[in-house]
Amino acid sequence: MIEINTRDHFNYHGHLLPQEFRKRNIFYDFLTGISSVRHMIICQWIPKVLYCYSKLEPIPQFHNLYYLQVKYFSTLLQLLPAFLESCPNLKILSLVDIPYSEDPRQVDFTNVPQCLMSTLEYVEIKKWITKDETGIIKLVNYFLENSAVLKKLTLSFKNPCITKQEAESCKKLLTSTKLSPTCQVIIE
Repeated sequence: MIEINTRDHFNYHGHLLPQEFRKRNIFYDFLTGISSVRHMIICQWIPKVLYCYSKLEPIPQFHNLYYLQVKYFSTLLQLLPAFLESCPNLKILSLVDIPYSEDPRQVDFTNVPQCLMSTLEYVEIKKWITKDETGIIKLVNYFLENSAVLKKLTLSFKNPCITKQEAESCKKLLTSTKLSPTCQVIIE
């Protein structure tokens, strides 16, 4: 298992520019070095640099990665399909404390990574409840519509005041047809 959360190690402060070859090479070497991990937790700024990097270079393949947890990242929706493409054998995806602040219409959900079609079995999304759940609903529907072997999708709201009625209302917003007929959707 590896947990990635070291901003100063790469001297990264919010941008990865095309002309910064040294930073790109360092980050590429780092990604290549960890590409054989089976269990990864990525936090805070790493998804952003991955997203910037993916616009400049292909992300190395993580063939052995079966468990991925992403914590505290606000532009996850933009990165997720591209990063999942580099994880062809992913079985478990956990998204924790992800603020879905961006406009879901700005995110391209037409890309369906290989892992969704063949290996992804469990998705867990833990988040704070917000007034506009459009982004989270779109994300959940993306997994339901495109994951052929998904066994369980759990959506956990970290707001202790959420009522059973509110959870049921949220479930009704999930309008997609599940690609996996055996998939359980659990809203907590």
